[in-house]
Amino acid sequence: GIDCFARVVIVHLGTDEIYDLRPLSELSHLEEIYINQYIHSQVDVASLGSLRRLRKLELTHWSGVDRKQLKAISEALPGVQIVAKDLPNFLSQTSGQ
Repeated sequence: GIDCFARVVIVHLGTDEIYDLRPLSELSHLEEIYINQYIHSQVDVASLGSLRRLRKLELTHWSGVDRKQLKAISEALPGVQIVAKDLPNFLSQTSGQ
């Protein structure tokens, strides 16, 4: 299972559509997540809030994330730098500021 990757610090997701991010919450050493694939609207991004070492989440326009979802992501991940590349009307920021 995913426990084989317990010491992973950076994850790039870009192969398939994303239906669930909860398994990533088991990677306690995770510091950075890069998402370059479509995230379905029902995905619980708040599950990443348990990642105490997470400092950066980068999304590209391929993620399909809209402004409403970005707001929810920022609220769920206080203190995490959210980088939204090529998304209209959204600047890179650290959430909670």
